[in-house]
Amino acid sequence: MTGYRALMLPGSIGQMVVALLIFVVPFHTSLKGNILHKTPQWVQKANAYEVNLRNFSEEGTVDAFAGHLQRLKDMGVDVLIFLPVYPIGQKNREGSLGNPYSIRDFTGFNREFGHIDDFKKMVRRAHQLGMHVVLDWEPRHTAPDHVWLEKHVDWFETKSGKEAVLDYDNEDMCSEMKDAMHYWVDDIGIDGYRCFHAGEVPGWFWEDIWTELEVKRPLLGIAAEEQKTFFDQGFDMVTADKLYTIIEKMGKTGEGGKDLEQYMDWRKDSTKPGDLFLNYITNFQLNTTRGPLRDRIGNRTKILTILSILLDGMPMIMGGQEAALSQSLPCCDKALIPWYSYIRAPLFKQLFDLRHQRPSLAAGPEGGRYRALRTNSGGIVVSFLREKGKDRVFYEMNLEDRHYIFQFLDKVPEGIPMYDFFTHEAGDLKDLNKQYTTAGRMEFKLWVSDVDK
Repeated sequence: MTGYRALMLPGSIGQMVVALLIFVVPFHTSLKGNILHKTPQWVQKANAYEVNLRNFSEEGTVDAFAGHLQRLKDMGVDVLIFLPVYPIGQKNREGSLGNPYSIRDFTGFNREFGHIDDFKKMVRRAHQLGMHVVLDWEPRHTAPDHVWLEKHVDWFETKSGKEAVLDYDNEDMCSEMKDAMHYWVDDIGIDGYRCFHAGEVPGWFWEDIWTELEVKRPLLGIAAEEQKTFFDQGFDMVTADKLYTIIEKMGKTGEGGKDLEQYMDWRKDSTKPGDLFLNYITNFQLNTTRGPLRDRIGNRTKILTILSILLDGMPMIMGGQEAALSQSLPCCDKALIPWYSYIRAPLFKQLFDLRHQRPSLAAGPEGGRYRALRTNSGGIVVSFLREKGKDRVFYEMNLEDRHYIFQFLDKVPEGIPMYDFFTHEAGDLKDLNKQYTTAGRMEFKLWVSDVDK
């Protein structure tokens, strides 16, 4: 029966209500209108870090990764997003280790990474450090030798040599899938899921499962696709894929400023204030299929990385980005991040700490909305402001690989003292509002308000 775990939870009026609702409403009826969905408060100023245990260390284990927790905390990381940690199918597996998203058992733990107790211990340690743990979840496709196929062939729509596709018209399968998601939250202690192919799963399933899961505490639900419909299904956040497309265009061509303005207008006009976005400039899939940052973004990597962190939403960096990873890591074979140094870590620490400290950089309605400051450069010089009360963050970047003379069409707000975030020198906003101003090749300015004045 769907949601039986809700009945087994320790007694509380809220849990009893959820359990009662699950049993009395039809199987495909949404519970969203009956139970209030709540986004975790810790998301507002959180910075995320994507973890692929397989390439993180020579051992490739949870224990080996756990040795980096304090370093990541010191760098300003708040949320760890793990690629799948579940057993991988043996049948027709890709490469020597298999595709991490070809899952054979949703409640098992991949022995490649150690023991489930190691993972549970790591989760506890992360929580002690004030960090949160999110797991990747692939709810639509499984390995062709998934354990459910042994007794429940009818739980699948199709099966082939490469994958099997689950049938969400089957109530028993949906109940088992929900129980698996409950297991990682209730028994292991994780704080949310990043769900792939979420659009291929019925919306009522997401509404039901988020309602069930959040009886005890708010969780972070991320849909790994940028569609606003997911917000109505109980997801807190979607991946900012359209933003990445614009960032890649900026990196390759030095253009795209107007596309960014239009995209941010779409966010403002098409979504609700509490709808959140996961911003990124690279991730595991992009690195594997499209190559390293230097091949996709090139010499504009730094200024666009800063952009992705300052925009409204939760920024995410990929494991290895702080080491200036310059190679593509294979999906299904062993390859290591070359941890020669953490050369980019100081930059991430500065920016992540800035997000922690500045109210204007919080995600969602608690932060300052993106406000474009247009120039006559045709999108080559990109400038914007985020502002909450007297707290202001101003960012300007020249995408051209040459000096550029331009004029602001929108007046840069004055009246509040500001300084250069990196040099701590006073910023002259009046100078920016002159008839013409100059930006060096791929130059950027990051000015913040002086909170002491």
